[in-house]
Amino acid sequence: MPLNRDPTDNFSLLEDHSTSALFSAAQNGHSDCVKLLLISGVSAVSAEKRFTPLHFASAHGHHRCVEALVSGGVDVDHRAVGGQTPLFMASGAGRLDCTRALLNAGADRSRATTDCFCTIKITESYWVFKSDRRVVSCCP
Repeated sequence: MPLNRDPTDNFSLLEDHSTSALFSAAQNGHSDCVKLLLISGVSAVSAEKRFTPLHFASAHGHHRCVEALVSGGVDVDHRAVGGQTPLFMASGAGRLDCTRALLNAGADRSRATTDCFCTIKITESYWVFKSDRRVVSCCP
């Protein structure tokens, strides 16, 4: 994707698809690519209730991508169809850096999924199982 985007190009069909460049860069931890795509005008905002690049970056532990996406204006509390937020994904996967980045960006840790799991409970379950409470202690 060129930096100086041609105004006649229509990238909107590619932006909100799970195989788009932004989704791929976020999922695979390519924070420089995420930044470049955002600067190029690719939208990181999703109007639909599905997983976003922020969900993927959070679940895979790519905190630099999380920070870039948050700086790009992504809703940190966007809920997927099951109610999962990026914070839910990060904490459930034990991604401490992503969990911290999302909390620092103002993510609401009290949001529950459609089946009534909330972020703090999934975090406690993960870290108790791992015999480590570092994430819980960073979530006052």
